[in-house]
Amino acid sequence: MNDLSGKRGVILGIGNQRSIAWSVAEHCHQQGAELALTFLSDPKGRFEANVKKLGEKVNAT
Repeated sequence: MNDLSGKRGVILGIGNQRSIAWSVAEHCHQQGAELALTFLSDPKGRFEANVKKLGEKVNAT
C-alpha cells in the first residue's frame, strides 16, 4: 500500500467494527492518513456511539 502521510480522507457509512468502511479507515490510518468518519443513520443512535469510539482509535474528526 502507498504512504498516505499528509493526505486527508473521509470514510463514509461506518456501522461498527465489522464494516468494510471501518477496515478501510484502519488501513488508511496505518498508512498515515488523517481521517474524518461518518456513520449510518440510526434512530437509536447506536451507530453514532460506535463510530465515536472507533474514531478515537484512528484520531478521526
